[in-house]
Amino acid sequence: MSVSQVTLHMVCGKIGSGKSTLSKKLGEQPRTVVVVEDEWLSALFGDQMKTGADFLVYSKKLRSVIKPHVVA
Repeated sequence: MSVSQVTLHMVCGKIGSGKSTLSKKLGEQPRTVVVVEDEWLSALFGDQMKTGADFLVYSKKLRSVIKPHVVA
């Protein structure tokens, strides 16, 4: 597959704005991978995230590990 055939969608927005619904619809398309940060954070660090500051710390850790895999 050439780079010209690849599309990256980064979905961001306010709580309740429809990001998850849109991501689910995009993920139903053939040859599509959906990476949902909230699901990873909840599964790995859910019991440790009590504050917004906790979220920032753990999301930074997650991104440092996941980013190279997603890019590759």
